[in-house]
Amino acid sequence: MSVQSQARAGAQTIYGRSGEVLILGQWDPKPLSQAVSGNDDSYWRGKRVLDIGANTFGLSIELARAGASVVGIEPDPFDWYFNLVRETVESVIAEEKLSLSIHKDGLFEARKYGSFDCILLLGVIYHFRDPQYLLDFLSTLDTKDIVISTQTATGDSLHLVNRRDEGMMPKGFWSDDIVLSGWHPTRPLLERMIRWSGFDNVTALTDPSVNFPNKPLKGLTNSAYYRATKVKTVDPEASRKVYYPR
Repeated sequence: MSVQSQARAGAQTIYGRSGEVLILGQWDPKPLSQAVSGNDDSYWRGKRVLDIGANTFGLSIELARAGASVVGIEPDPFDWYFNLVRETVESVIAEEKLSLSIHKDGLFEARKYGSFDCILLLGVIYHFRDPQYLLDFLSTLDTKDIVISTQTATGDSLHLVNRRDEGMMPKGFWSDDIVLSGWHPTRPLLERMIRWSGFDNVTALTDPSVNFPNKPLKGLTNSAYYRATKVKTVDPEASRKVYYPR
């Protein structure tokens, strides 16, 4: 397996069995695995897991090593993630006999992969204009738990901050013609949004006082990591049309 020596921006590092770097990425799946596990790796043992937006599958590999049976899906909109890592990931799977399958697919195709003990949605919802719709859609999938990470805005009020707002992202990160590129909710709002979407037992897996651009652990992309349990299904198409009078 060849080693990519130059870190790819936006990609997860892929480690070999002995901890050697096979693909060098900007994000480190080892602290990422620690974050989504809430410092309890045993949580994944024997569970069937869907990793939505799995990037270069570095985290998917670590969860499979922790004893999970993992399905990783990545839409790869820029057509380099999947082609870059397919051979490396498949070699790791074969060598270590991991229960992991990787697919070039998006989250709205997730239902076809069946039922899961836990679904991961990491660093995805802030890319959408309607994050509540996306969370509602998650409740329509067959799962017991979800783990969500995103970038959160500072404050105790219930508000969303445009990712283009000054101070949220580096200057020059967006081109001038992009008016909106998703949202950063405050933590209180994010927790309520998760509950509105049919989930309960919403638990912070990392330091609940940390917000973007700070990170709870070095090598992570997001500031907030939560686990929650599904209690009901919410119709995303119906809920987005509801008017809520005072």
